[in-house]
Amino acid sequence: MAHAAAGVAEPSRPVPGRREATERPFTPRAVILGIALTAFFAWFSPYSYYRLVTCGFLGTSVTAAILPPGVVAVAIFVLAANYLLGRLAPRRALRPGELAVSIAMLWLGASAFQIGLSGNTPAIISAPEYFASPENRWADYYLAWMPSWIAPSNQAGGIRQFYNGLGPGQSVPWGIWYVPFFWWGSLILVALGAVICLMAIVHEQWHDHEKLTFPLAEIPLMLVGQDARGGHRAWAPAWMRSRLFWTGVAISSAFIVWNILNWFSPMIPHVSFTQDESTLVQKLIPNFYTKVDFFTIGIAYFAPLSVLRGYWIGRLLIGVEMGAGTRFGFGTGMNAGSMPWSDWGSETVAWQCFGSLAMWVFWGFWIGREHFGKVLRSAFGRPTDLPEHLRGRYRAAAWGLMASLAYLALWFHTAGMSWPVIALFLLGLVILTLGVAKVVVESCLLYVDSPINAQSLVLNGLGTAHIPQASMMALAFSYAVFRSNAGMMMPQVAFAAKMGDEHRVARGKLYAVLGVAVLVTIIVAVVTTVAIGYEVGAFNFRSHPFRVGHVEAYNTLARAKDDASGPDWYRLAFFGGGMALMAAILLVRARFADFWLHPVGITFASTSVAGLMAINIFLAWLAKLVLTRVGGIGLVNRAKPLFLGLVCGHSLGVALGVIVDTIWFRGAGHLILTGWGAGG
Repeated sequence: MAHAAAGVAEPSRPVPGRREATERPFTPRAVILGIALTAFFAWFSPYSYYRLVTCGFLGTSVTAAILPPGVVAVAIFVLAANYLLGRLAPRRALRPGELAVSIAMLWLGASAFQIGLSGNTPAIISAPEYFASPENRWADYYLAWMPSWIAPSNQAGGIRQFYNGLGPGQSVPWGIWYVPFFWWGSLILVALGAVICLMAIVHEQWHDHEKLTFPLAEIPLMLVGQDARGGHRAWAPAWMRSRLFWTGVAISSAFIVWNILNWFSPMIPHVSFTQDESTLVQKLIPNFYTKVDFFTIGIAYFAPLSVLRGYWIGRLLIGVEMGAGTRFGFGTGMNAGSMPWSDWGSETVAWQCFGSLAMWVFWGFWIGREHFGKVLRSAFGRPTDLPEHLRGRYRAAAWGLMASLAYLALWFHTAGMSWPVIALFLLGLVILTLGVAKVVVESCLLYVDSPINAQSLVLNGLGTAHIPQASMMALAFSYAVFRSNAGMMMPQVAFAAKMGDEHRVARGKLYAVLGVAVLVTIIVAVVTTVAIGYEVGAFNFRSHPFRVGHVEAYNTLARAKDDASGPDWYRLAFFGGGMALMAAILLVRARFADFWLHPVGITFASTSVAGLMAINIFLAWLAKLVLTRVGGIGLVNRAKPLFLGLVCGHSLGVALGVIVDTIWFRGAGHLILTGWGAGG
């Protein structure tokens, strides 16, 4: 057992010559499998949530997490099937590198749901014309300024049918959706292109110079990893033979399985961990939750100790500041909702965290100025000491990034945004995307959200009095894709690149198939959601975007325009304070590398997800600290299968709940024990 555990703990590169001779990871069947898995996930996610109403699937944030449990569950099923195939027909089984390519495609395709493909996007673009009324005056605020290509038309009642369902003998009016989805799809794909180019530019800086370890990539690498004893012909990965792994599976799945039995018989008591704010500390530390989530604990264990410690300490400090601000009057109310999907926590502290995040991004450019200088010189054909393949990569990435940003700017300008609004909006998107991605890459955190969004930066930075009405309309529509920023797929691109590097997959080929995966997700998820809307009526959808989110976005920006205010210097002052705080911490860490407060701890600590994870991050840190003190790094590595088991057990429990809901409780699904949903 110890030998098997050691094989799981340290996924290492085989001898280069042997890997090249025995394994060709980028194969047609790997790509086809990746497309098939992505298409299935993109179809079943909205179908299970909107049609079958199996709340265990999307209801457990299967697509909101950085590494979704649905992706882990599908990967486990594929690996189990591949193991059986390897036993029956060894020559036909997929090699670890091929599995890595397929799972990377599935992972990135699932990450596209964070944009809101099956909820937020169709809800936002379909709302203005249908919900416009004399009371909300949307006709004056939006319809009068709205280009025809940006939203489907309700002229023939097509949007009314979408929300109410089709009548007898009526067919889906697909024609009203083609043009809007083409342009919104192009926007998403170009945004992905910008993210891939950004990742290509910063990857070497993060990996080689700043020594970030990309810990979250270790989990899928362990799942598909190569057995240290059996080489490429060992079809059973080491974790399948680890007792610690199966112990973790039993622990994390036991509560879910027990609650599934409760669905059939109320005589079996329901096990629940509270998801409410802790009554003991909620007045001192707002948005502090006490629910234990094994999935979060299992993933967090793979993060460095210093990051885990700095995170929960930072969350406590920021929480105390939020509580003091609301009690003594120097901070606004908690989650006041002045901006949709933004200003999480108290609004002033949210801006402070945004300032800290921005300073962290700027600091990264400063310490990497030599690297980024070489990138710029490579882009413009100036001599550098880089090898030719890196010069070519940086040249393509730099020009690709400039072309992508130019397309995004022209897209929003055509939609109605003025150039000053576009400049600040895109700057905010770049800062948030880079900042959140770096947080995830360094921390291995499961849920990360931006403290504010780019729209809030524009509205409060410029002031609504200085923003034309057409720009306000375009900003409202931009919530269809750019809302709370969870990295805009950049963390997943980073981890996919790490997985590809481990199996020697050419970056260009990998990025190309990742783009195909996102395109497949866009088409399948959107078509499925729209079709179900016409079948059952989108008014019956239980997701936040279709219930209140679309109305909140347009009403909020309408009120903001009525206020006609200038720049919010109070919030901007907190933004500056956050930058100063982060600068001080970074300077101290430059002198004392093991300083107790890690930058991750103050970048998004005001958000709700930070409060949800805090207790679980503390437990993961405590477990890893004890193991380190007792047995050193060797014991920490030997314990990894246990925490991998926690991750896999939760994912398999969620999958079991979905299957049970689909068969026996169709239309009346259950919330499954999770760190995100409202129940348990």
